[in-house]
Amino acid sequence: MTSPDREAARVRDPILLFAQPVAEDPTTLGLERGAALLAGGEALLPSGLPMTIAMEHQPDFVRAVAHACREQVLRGRDWYSHGVMALVGSKNAGRGHAARRLAAATGLPLFVVDASTPAGRAQLKGTAAPGCTALPPFPVLAVAASRCGNPIILIEGVRQGTDLVDLIGPLIDPDRASRYESAHLGCALDVGEINWIIQVDGDEGVNRLPSGWASVVRFHPPADNRLELLSLIGAVSDELDAAGALERQTLVTVVEAALAGRGGGAPISELVDRLGLTLGAKGPVA
Repeated sequence: MTSPDREAARVRDPILLFAQPVAEDPTTLGLERGAALLAGGEALLPSGLPMTIAMEHQPDFVRAVAHACREQVLRGRDWYSHGVMALVGSKNAGRGHAARRLAAATGLPLFVVDASTPAGRAQLKGTAAPGCTALPPFPVLAVAASRCGNPIILIEGVRQGTDLVDLIGPLIDPDRASRYESAHLGCALDVGEINWIIQVDGDEGVNRLPSGWASVVRFHPPADNRLELLSLIGAVSDELDAAGALERQTLVTVVEAALAGRGGGAPISELVDRLGLTLGAKGPVA
């Protein structure tokens, strides 16, 4: 397909018909009217997301995002989608930070579930019994709340031995995700465009997934800490809109101090929070 052909075939302002009733008295949460598919256009170009997520210290992650963008362009699909991405690495490797950087760059809503707790696992599955007390799986509620058909859902706390098929299998099975029948709602739901990021601490959980269900991205200690430093500066600037109020060197100094004080390895999300308090206290720099 040539470039003009791809341009003509592009789906513009796409809407996902998320819910189709399959019962007499369905609860559609308004999703029968559709949900927007976002983050298309220039974001999918090589100069778009791969350049703006500011994760150069994890090149495998950047390459995975770039590959997802290319696939969408080739298929004429004008929205961001990477399917299921399993980020494998050690604790505090910055995988949650990567998900938040991707959400910031795409503008997609980000939802986080902690699968290490019984409450988090119950949220992912929803309640089993239909009726007024039934609770749909968390990803369905995320789409209903955001009216976005391709949000980012970050699952944290997936430990060694976690059975991902048991945890979210029906929601990520490529043969079933586009028509996931929810007994809770009496609807067939298309969860196939959700962008899953699963933070996995070891290979065991990923190895249990059937072939082709997820792309595996490995996080390694950065070869150059300055790239991690720049990524943290970007996160702080985005969250606080601090870039115009603080000199770059002040940002660098504060972030370097936070990195030096990591000790046993504070999660990057905690570093960003800590930096936010520090920068907020400093105020504008003359």
